[in-house]
Amino acid sequence: MNKCILVTLLCFCTSALAETKRSTEQIYQEAIGLMMSDEEQALKLFSQAAENDHALSQFQIGRINDWNKSNFTLARQYYELSANQGIAIAQLHLGSLYKDGKGVPQDFSKAYVWGYVSKLNNGPSVGDRMLSVLSTKLTSKDVLNLQKIAHECVRSNYKKCL
Repeated sequence: MNKCILVTLLCFCTSALAETKRSTEQIYQEAIGLMMSDEEQALKLFSQAAENDHALSQFQIGRINDWNKSNFTLARQYYELSANQGIAIAQLHLGSLYKDGKGVPQDFSKAYVWGYVSKLNNGPSVGDRMLSVLSTKLTSKDVLNLQKIAHECVRSNYKKCL
């Protein structure tokens, strides 16, 4: 009897979790559809999905705050949430904020690590240009060390990054 109740409860919880994830994805898709026509409503929807750790919604909130609102501190916060879930484009954008010192103190080492992490995750090829520029501001020894840190960052599931 107790096993039957436990199995039923487990099935219900699993089903409820699947429904939450599906709903979060639906909210994200609705927000994407609104991006061009109603950015504020899209931002509200992205925020709802981001509360459920939806990594692409977190990236979109970061991007909107970075590009459209010039709120680089908030952009960094959301890029970091998304980057720590393995989203390569968020990793690249986070690196770019560190490169330019937007919303954070300028830090070429952190910029290089996040740019390289993005590359390891098959991020946008434009990241190669950023890495090339950054490598002129660092020693070759620093670059090799930062690449090792980036590899460890990925291996540790983003727990051991700079």
